[in-house]
Amino acid sequence: FIREAMNRALARGLRSSLALLEMNMARSEWLQSSYKTATKHFKRGWALAEECGDPETQRAAMVFNQHFHYFLGHYQEVIKIYEMLVPDVENFPKKNFPLLTALIAGTCYVYTGQITQGVGLLDALRAHSRKQGNLYISSHAGVTLGHLFMELQRLDEARQCLETGLKESLNSRNLYAHLSGLASLSL
Repeated sequence: FIREAMNRALARGLRSSLALLEMNMARSEWLQSSYKTATKHFKRGWALAEECGDPETQRAAMVFNQHFHYFLGHYQEVIKIYEMLVPDVENFPKKNFPLLTALIAGTCYVYTGQITQGVGLLDALRAHSRKQGNLYISSHAGVTLGHLFMELQRLDEARQCLETGLKESLNSRNLYAHLSGLASLSL
C-alpha cells in the first residue's frame, strides 16, 4: 500500500506527501530487517522534506528522524529531538504516532541514565493514555516500564507493570505490546 501511495504522490507532484511516505517506507523496511533499503528511503524522504519547506512536513519528518536514531542506538539524539518537538511534556498530543515518540524518548532517558526523567515520562504517558481511554498506548507504556524495571532490577515494579500492561494489551488488541510483555515476563 505504501508503494502504491508513493507512486500516486509522485505522479501528482505531492512532494511533501512523498517525503513522509518515503519515511514510512523506511520505517517499515527497517522493521523487516532491510536496513540498506530502509536507509535509502529515509535519506530520500529526509531530502524531500527539507526541499519542500513546509513546516508541518518537516516536523513530521523529525518524528521519523527520532525513530531512526532510536533504531541506531543514538539515544542522546532521540532525547534532543524529542525535547525540540515537545518542549512542554505536560501536554501530550492526541494521535498515537506522536505518543509513541514519547514512549521512545522515555526509554532513551532511562538508557542514558536519566532514570527518574524516563520513568516519569512513561508513567505520565500511561496515565494520560488511560484518562483518554487509549489502552493501546497505555499497554505499550506499561509493558515498556515493566521491561525497563526488569533491567533496573526493580522486579516487583516490573511484574506489576507487565501484568497490567498485558491486561490492557488484550483489551486493546495490541499484539505487539502483548508479545513484548509475555517475552519480558518469561525472562
